[in-house]
Amino acid sequence: MAEGDPGEHPVRLSLMMNSNGNGSHRIVVKARQDGQGTRDLVGHTPYDPQAVGMILQNARDALFDCYFERDESGIVTDTQRDGPPAFNDKNGKSLAQFKRDLGTLAIQGSALFSLAFDHVKTEGSGLTSATWQRELLKTLRESAIIQITRVSSANYVFPWSLVYEYPLITAERNEWRVCQIVNEEWAQDGTRKLPDGEMHKRCKYHDESWHKKNVICPYGFWGLKHIIEEPQSIQDSPTVADVGRRVYFADKLDLAVSITEDPALVNKIATHLGNMARLPDIRFVTPQPATGWKSLRPNLKAPEIVYFLCHGEADETNALDSAYLSIGARDDDPDHRIYAVGTLGAWIRDLVDGPDTDAWAHQRPLVFINGCHTNGLRPGHIVSFASAFASLGACGVLGTEVRVPISVATEVAESFFSKIAPPQQMTVGDALRQLRWELANKGNVLGLAYSLYGLADLRVETDPAGP
Repeated sequence: MAEGDPGEHPVRLSLMMNSNGNGSHRIVVKARQDGQGTRDLVGHTPYDPQAVGMILQNARDALFDCYFERDESGIVTDTQRDGPPAFNDKNGKSLAQFKRDLGTLAIQGSALFSLAFDHVKTEGSGLTSATWQRELLKTLRESAIIQITRVSSANYVFPWSLVYEYPLITAERNEWRVCQIVNEEWAQDGTRKLPDGEMHKRCKYHDESWHKKNVICPYGFWGLKHIIEEPQSIQDSPTVADVGRRVYFADKLDLAVSITEDPALVNKIATHLGNMARLPDIRFVTPQPATGWKSLRPNLKAPEIVYFLCHGEADETNALDSAYLSIGARDDDPDHRIYAVGTLGAWIRDLVDGPDTDAWAHQRPLVFINGCHTNGLRPGHIVSFASAFASLGACGVLGTEVRVPISVATEVAESFFSKIAPPQQMTVGDALRQLRWELANKGNVLGLAYSLYGLADLRVETDPAGP
């Protein structure tokens, strides 16, 4: 596992999703208590990806339901799902709805924390599991980088951004306390009143006695408090692979864009592409986005940024390679389906029209899979695409773990690209955390739906080799 780097966001916690080949699984944990690697907490938790499937699905369903209006109990009914979204025209929600979303997600996130750490087996520390957990929480007192790796045989995923660290001792919502910071900083319409949407390293009430349990606080969620990176690991090893930390570009950042032609989304996508085209340091590789594999393939020969605004689907007749990205028309035409293995894998082996592997190895492209308005992609599917693009030389994949409404998907993309492109050139990890807060600053928690399969300090940079 990578050593902690000095700076504002050192790697404080390393988690490895492990499969040892005999049918058992575990999460291996290593926490650096002082951020410098001089004292470590080490342990592992047994993990059964089949048995916990419903817990993970409930968490993802709760996240997607944040698109709709919740009643006072935090429930979204089928009638509400069939009605209009709860977002206003700026993708914001009211303060009351924001609190209900936070409370519902906290229930799921607390269960995820318990799943990962309640039964940890400590190694060489002499600590009980309970004491070990408390030491872990001290380690994560302030914003840090949490690094997740998985061996190649462990293709399952875990929604780490939803993990909630404050215990909910009672299941009764009326016994929970919404953190004072929410009432102080968010107005009734759901917008945050602080200038520039300031992010803190931790909640300013973190050390108050009332903040220790049964509290609903945005900073309890790992995806808002921390930066989470999930880089590729070396084959069957916890060691992080050489995935690269720089995407090289020349005068402008070139985007190879492909889109869905879903009739219900076409107007919003056109507006989105127009907004993207106005970003001063971004350029589309072709005037029109690709709407099929044949038209996209030439743009992937030697890309810098690959951007899919698409549907994620699953082909139930193809058990070995079921997940695909749906671009162009939503039909049975193979040209409109990009499979992780059958399409990308075969293309990699194409010695005539395949990728320029030397260019991929040098430029280390970033791939953004922005899956909108569909729930076809299931846990593990994005990992398959991340692995396929990593084998080509991509330094990272940013993807959605749940379906995201088109209005949020396009806002996220425009914010993300404006942050990583010149002149800001923010790291991808910082950009992702900041855009999550941009949404949370107006009562919207769907930024937690995005995951980074790459290193947090990845950024775009002018090619030192020149044109």
